[in-house]
Order: sequence, then C-alpha cells, then structure tokens
Amino acid sequence: MTIRRKLLLLLLGITIPPLLVVAVVHEVSIRLTLQRLTHRIRGTMDADARLHLQQLLASVDETLRQQSRLVDALIRCQAREAELRLAQDRSNSLLRIRSASHVSDGSALETDTIQGESAIVELEGGRQTRLHYDRLACFLPNGIDANDVAKDVERLRDMTFVYQEIHRLGPRGMLWQYTSLENGLHMTYPATDTQVHPDNYDPRTRQWYLQAKENRDVVRVGPLVDAVTGKMIITIAAPLWYPDGSFAGVTAIDRAIPDVLATMKMPEHWEKGTEKMLVVIDPRSDPCNPRVLVALRSHYADGGDWQQKIQLEELQSGDVQALRQMAGDLQAGRAGTRQMDYEGRSCLWVYGRPLLSKTVPLLIVPYDTVTELAAATSHAMLDNSAFWLEITGITLLLAVAVTTGLAVMRARSLTQPISDLAIAGARLAEGDYAAHVQIKTGDELEELGRIFNQTGPRLKEREEMRRSLELARAIQQNLLPSCAPGLNHFELAGQCLYCDETGGDYYDFVDPADLGPGKVGIVVGDVCGHGISAALLMTEARSSLRANTRRYGTDLVRVLAEINRDLVRDTAADKFLTLFYGIVDDQNLSLTWASGGHDPALWYHAKEGTIEELPNTGMLMGIFEDASFELAGPIYPGHGDIIVVGTDGIWEARDDNGNLFGKDRLRDILRCASGSAEDICHAILQSVDFFSRAAGRQDDITLVVLKAV
Repeated sequence: MTIRRKLLLLLLGITIPPLLVVAVVHEVSIRLTLQRLTHRIRGTMDADARLHLQQLLASVDETLRQQSRLVDALIRCQAREAELRLAQDRSNSLLRIRSASHVSDGSALETDTIQGESAIVELEGGRQTRLHYDRLACFLPNGIDANDVAKDVERLRDMTFVYQEIHRLGPRGMLWQYTSLENGLHMTYPATDTQVHPDNYDPRTRQWYLQAKENRDVVRVGPLVDAVTGKMIITIAAPLWYPDGSFAGVTAIDRAIPDVLATMKMPEHWEKGTEKMLVVIDPRSDPCNPRVLVALRSHYADGGDWQQKIQLEELQSGDVQALRQMAGDLQAGRAGTRQMDYEGRSCLWVYGRPLLSKTVPLLIVPYDTVTELAAATSHAMLDNSAFWLEITGITLLLAVAVTTGLAVMRARSLTQPISDLAIAGARLAEGDYAAHVQIKTGDELEELGRIFNQTGPRLKEREEMRRSLELARAIQQNLLPSCAPGLNHFELAGQCLYCDETGGDYYDFVDPADLGPGKVGIVVGDVCGHGISAALLMTEARSSLRANTRRYGTDLVRVLAEINRDLVRDTAADKFLTLFYGIVDDQNLSLTWASGGHDPALWYHAKEGTIEELPNTGMLMGIFEDASFELAGPIYPGHGDIIVVGTDGIWEARDDNGNLFGKDRLRDILRCASGSAEDICHAILQSVDFFSRAAGRQDDITLVVLKAV
C-alpha cells in the first residue's frame, strides 16, 4: 500500500469519526431541543385553546343572560298591555269572526289586517304555511263557542301593534307570541294562512300555562317541542289578572333554541371536525352515575345548522371515568375542560354553565386540530434536520475539510434561532414583555419567531387591561356613598357588591340641600348586564339624576322622565335601566317614591309581623322615550318597621344545585331581623353570600335598608 493511500486512509480515519460524532451529536441535540420546544408549544396552544373556548362559552352565556333579562322585561310589558285591554269594555266590534262551527273544530279567527310583511315557515311533518306579521289569529279548543269569547277577542284585537313592537325590540329567536285566556281563547302572533295547531290542542293544559298560573309570576319552561313547527323551544310566560284580581289567563313568548344558539361561532381554524352540542342530565338516571343526553347537535359537515332534529341520545366516550366526572360537573353547574376520547379520536371537551333552562353547551374539538401548529413545527424541523444530514454526508465524500466547515456553520444556523427563542422565552417568563427575536430563516422557525414576537405585546395588553379594570373599579366605588346620612327618626344603610371588576348596580343618598330640610333621597338602580358598559351607563344615570334633582327637587316623576329621555338619546337599544327613587321625610315620618321598572321594595310591618310590597310605578328606563312614571305614597312607617330596596342579584342568586335564593328567604330574614339598619343589611348580604358561595356570584348585588326608630 502506498504512503499516499495510507495517508489518505489516516486522514480519513482522523477526520471522518469526529464528523460522524458531530453529526450524531448535532442530530440528537436538534431532536431534544425540538422535543422540548414542541412540548412547550403544544402546552401553550392547549392552554390558549381551553381559555379561548371557555371565553366563547362565557360570552354566549352572558349574551343569553342579557337577552333573558330583556325578554323578561318584554313579557311583562306584553302582560301589562293585555291586562289593560282586558279591563276595557268595547261595544262596537270591528273583528271578522268565522262561523262558530268552524271555530269549534279548532280553526283560526282573524283580526282586521294592516299592511305588513310575511314569511314562509316549515311545520311539523314537512308542511309549509305563510306567516303574517301584520295580524294575529285566534284559536278555540273543541267545545268552545265563539260567541262566549267574542268580547275578549274584541278587547285584544289591537294587540297586533304591541306584538309587532315587542318582536322588533326582542332578541333573535322569537318564534311565537300569544295570549291564552281561562275561557279557552288562544290568540297567536304572527297569523298563518292555514290552521297549524293540532285538533286536540288546548293551551290551558300546557305546562307553561299551568306553571305561570301556579307561580303567579314570570316563568321559563323548557326545553319543549313546539306543537306547530316541531322546533325545540323555551317558553317565557306571565300570568294575566283582571282588575278585580281574578285570574284571566297567560301571555307568553316562544324562543326557538336553534335560532338562539346560531350566534355560537367557532374560529375558522377550529371549525373543521368540531361538534357543537346542547346536552342535559337525564333526570331518570342514577344520581350517583348520571347519564348525559344530547338534545341538539351542530356538526361542521352539516354546515353548522342547529335545525337538525334528533331524539335524545346518550353521549358516549371511551374514557368512561372522565365522562362520569364531567357529568358531575354538569350536575353542579360547573364549567370546565377535559381531554377525552370521542368516536375513537382524542378530543378537547369544553362545557359551560347551564343555560336555556337546564341545558349545557358542549364543544368537542379534535385535539390534533388544537395542536396543529406544534405538530407542523415538529415535522418541519425533522424534515429540515434530515435534509441537512444528507447534505453533510454528500459533502463529506467530496471534501472533508469543506464538509466539516459547512457542517459546523449549518449547525450554528439551525441551533442559534432555537437558542435565541429559549433566551427570549426566559426573559418573557420573568416579565419582560419587550423580549424579541430576529429570525430570518424563511421557514417554520421564522414563523415561530413571528408568533413569539406577538406574544409579549398581547400579554402586556392583558396586564394593562387588568390594571385599567382595577382603576375603573376604584373610581366606581368612589361614586358610591361613603356613609349614610344621619336622621332623627330613621336609620339608613346601603352596600353594593359587584361580580366583576365593575358593574351596573348603583345606590345613592341624595343631599337634603336639593330636596329641602329633613328630606333625604334613596336611589337604587340596576343596569342590564354588568362590566364596563353597564358601569358607564350607571355613571350617566347617576349624573343625570343628580342634575335633574337639583333642577326639579322633589318632583320625582319629572326627574325620572328626564333621566329616561337622557338614556334613550345616549344609549343603545339593547341597554336599559331599572330605578327606584324614594324621598324620606324625617319631619313628617313618611316615604314617597317613584319607580322605573324596578322590582318592588319590601315593607316589614313590625307591629303586625307582615310584609308588604311597594309597587313599581313606571316602565323600564332607556327603552321608550315617552315612558310614563307615577308617584306613589306617602306611606308612614311605624316604629321598628323595615323597608328594603334591592336588585335582582339578591333573590336570583343560585346555589351549586341551581336553586334560587328567592324573595321568601329574604322575607324570613326580615321577620327575624334585629339591630340597626347596618346590622340588617349585613345579615342579608351574609345570608346571600353563604347560600351562593359554592356557585359563585353571578350578578351584581345592591341593597338599601331603611328602618324607622
């Protein structure tokens, strides 16, 4: 063997092993670094997906709760308008009624029509009919004579205009509006071309009618199957009363659940493969091993259509234990996320709190969709690493020295961006939101660097938003009274608790300088919803109240009217306010008040041990510019009497089983109350907090207590 060959072999023996070691070490380091980076990316994307989807369900929940409050207000308006018409006695009939025999067979009666819109609706069984939004129709069950209900039909014939306005103001999904009387008359809006009710239909036997009659207040019943369209609906019903206090019937609004849920939109990159469901716990199942049933389903393959009609079916998963734990969360009203098997595929299950009665929204997203970027990054870097190892081998055969240099340079080019990301990630973890990397590789590493550079500013924005909310909370707390005014014959106490950083509840004590000697104003307000928007509306209402009080003094009706005009001009149509404004006269020992849609205050008579409600005297504020208000009182509380003015966050507080605190518990506290007004206020709030501690506070709570001493 020649020296040249030996030298060549020696050089190769000296050069090749180190290169192979370097190549191996390089590959191992790349894979380990890639593994750690992929794990971090996957964890970050998993957490981001869980948070985003939970926020999506929370947003849907908040929207539906605001809509529910609006629908409750609208059904009360609808009931009030119906009661006003039932109290009338019209002698001239302008109603066209079909023959009595035709009516007794379950046919519709039609009122005089006005020019309006119409639409086509699909009925149960595949039939179609046209809806007319310019008229209403009447239906009589079998055995009811049209002549027996003719007067009530005439009294209610112009409810068409009320239904039209409520339908315009109401949220999406309002399907039917109707009024059913105890005498069998059933008036529906909109009217249809053909008879749509089943022949054996009698509204007086329906669940919504019986519950509204029994509860004597607004009720929510559902989910139910609409007898006309077959859609899944929720019914909001309110009882009707004649002027003498006797029961007249029920008026109701049906909301189609599929239409309500149409606002639940998924981000485009998660839409494919995602299942959206509305589930419910089977009431017939074992409480220790509850079954989860699917009520509605929306699949991406069906275009996300909630109109799909299915029978209640049991939800299945290969992870039986995890599914059982999720069912326990649903029973307790807790939202959450879980990674479970679904149809043989690992998926992320995200579920919210109960909405639309006892149903719960559920999102099932394939897990590989959630971590798609992490997988793509891993594959891209593996492919990139394999490519450069091949280049290294080929180059080794051409020139050992050049190959070595190129391998070292290339290793540096591959590992440097990852090192930069690790260093910048450590800075970001320590709170340096300005951490930034410069990666110009033109591949997935560059895209990863771009995403990382966006992370810091976003985290900084969230931190700044949190600080801004804390500042807004402090400002709002400063707008509330620091202490109650001192009176000779009365004690006053008040407190406001928000469920978020800011809220829409409000209370105030008006300066006697604006009302006259010995007089103090009591104000309690409740804005629809909570958060920043509600807080801003509350602040505007406070400013308007104080300005108009200085202008009009004790003219409460004028003050409320001016506040309402200000709110209608300056706020959106979906925002409204309830307000109680009372004046305590320490000289005459009296209380007068006016109310704009606020829940009645409670008056505890200490001598008799009875509780009386101080009625609402006006409509909701911020909706109708020409809304009217009335002055109530004066009343003269006796020694030891207690008057409580609060917001619905008290009696609508729920425990972990979804039970309401209710006004009965509040009345029981008043009957046992002792001590000062401050002590009574503290006792009520402490009881509500103990009752709802497991479920958490869902709404703002405001309370003012007035005690005669």
